Amino acid sequence: TAYDIGLGIPAEPLFRSVCDVCGRVEDFHVPDEFEQQVAALVEVAADGGFRVEAHRFDMLGRCADCR
Repeated sequence: TAYDIGLGIPAEPLFRSVCDVCGRVEDFHVPDEFEQQVAALVEVAADGGFRVEAHRFDMLGRCADCR
């Protein structure tokens, strides 16, 4: 994943599963429909005067090894 060095945020959307126990992190892909819904949320933010420059989505829980 490429990061914007100045902001520390991914240059591309980042979707990750993160284990709360061991800290394991894995990237995953989401369906296009999910990205379309995120785009709609970005528009809502823009309507409120906020400019979104990047987004990320983390799913928190326990990996198979820590369950």
